[in-house]
Amino acid sequence: MTFYRVHLDRGRNAFRAMEEESEELYETAQVLLDPETGFFTSEVSELLEYVGSGLLVMDRVTLDTP
Repeated sequence: MTFYRVHLDRGRNAFRAMEEESEELYETAQVLLDPETGFFTSEVSELLEYVGSGLLVMDRVTLDTP
């Protein structure tokens, strides 16, 4: 499994950081984050319970056959 921990409050725009890391993370950022602020969009904020300023993204899972 590959996880990325994204901090929305560390001084860097989280949207831009995810965009630079990979295409998959960029696609996730487009759904969840405002490109200008790097924080959750208002629509996403309304849908989520309070999650603080951190986001854990599961990027990849590889399953072994039993």
